[in-house]
Parts: sequence; C-alpha cells; structure tokens
Amino acid sequence: MSGLQDPSPLEREFELHLKRSGKKPGVVSSYMRTVRRFLKHVGTDQVERIGEDLTRGFFSGIKNPNTRRTYSMAIEQLLRFAAARIPVLIVGTGGPAMAPSRPSRTERSWRFAGHGRSIDYSSKK
Repeated sequence: MSGLQDPSPLEREFELHLKRSGKKPGVVSSYMRTVRRFLKHVGTDQVERIGEDLTRGFFSGIKNPNTRRTYSMAIEQLLRFAAARIPVLIVGTGGPAMAPSRPSRTERSWRFAGHGRSIDYSSKK
C-alpha cells in the first residue's frame, strides 16, 4: 500500500475543471499537489469550514516567495471553484436578504489566499 488516499469528490471535480479549462498537464499536477497539501493541512474539503487561521497556518510554513505565490494561485483557483458550488440562501418573502455585518471565516480565508486583494467570487470564469 502506497499510503495515498483516494481523492475526495472535490479534488476529482477540481482536477476535471482544471483540465477542461485548458490548463497544461504540468500545471494540473502542480495545482493538485498543492491542493492536496492544503486540504490535508486544514483537515477538510468542506470549504465553508476553512477559516482564516487555518489558511494562515498553511502559508506560514512556506518561506520561499515564489512557492508561496504558486501555492496561492492554486488555492485561490480551488476556493473560487468551490465557492461556485456552495448553495446560496434565497429569501422566500420577496424581500432582500440581510447582509452579514462582517465577512465570514470562509470569506476572510478567501481574501487571505488572494493576499488581501479584493476578489469577486460571484462571477464564474
């Protein structure tokens, strides 16, 4: 037994997404290695449970700026992909839904993965 776990549904779907979006095989392999490390570090593939502290903890162990940037790109792609799959609450009264007063843990971790850049997760690319 090699010690490798079977990929989670999120990993399989994300890998397929990368291939369909035209990423080169080397990029797909690199992103998937990074994603597996990240998901192993945070202990879940349920992105709504991934908070800023877990994300910061992952990046704190990466000292090389180039590696950090590469990992950031892979994780940002994963979080964008996963965010598009999270169900959206629709208010049944016809009135507008109240916005949260501050970003959730997941939103903060997404922002951190983008190195503080404001990222629009509502649009699909």
